[in-house]
Amino acid sequence: MHNASLLTHIGRILGLLFVAAHLYAAAADESRKLTDAERASLLEAAAALQKGFENGDADAIIRGTNKAITKIVSQEQFEALTRQAMASMKDVKFESAADGEPTECWKIKDGELCLLPRKSVILVQGKRVSVVAFFICVLEDGKWTFLDNGSVSKDPELLWRLFPELPRSVKLLPSEVKVLE
Repeated sequence: MHNASLLTHIGRILGLLFVAAHLYAAAADESRKLTDAERASLLEAAAALQKGFENGDADAIIRGTNKAITKIVSQEQFEALTRQAMASMKDVKFESAADGEPTECWKIKDGELCLLPRKSVILVQGKRVSVVAFFICVLEDGKWTFLDNGSVSKDPELLWRLFPELPRSVKLLPSEVKVLE
């Protein structure tokens, strides 16, 4: 093979590798919309977790939290912190809580992930507080589990430390806490 045809051959190979890399990147960024059944299942699981918060039920919160939390703290620490938090929230009353529309789902190692926007009004020490937040929702083996947005809103890179295979194109939803009165 002489130099011109060798260069042509190498150029074709590099071209194919370039196309393959772009196809791989596009596939990695692929997302999909939830089916109606998945959406209903997600909202039901989120409502159960919300009930756990409203009732101060630490066990419901622990059961509904995704195992990725153990990349931040040990399971024992997480359970102890959850129980402490629920005990300290006994004087917090939920006036309202509503879920928004879930985002599209992205593939992750053991399932799929989406974000669920939430709005709540709570009563704390005689003051009404508006909370705009979101759940990080993980679907694994037909079961939804959740992570609260608090830590990732403060440190967005944490989302990719917890779920490194999540596409970088994922955008976090807004979160805000505002005193109304």
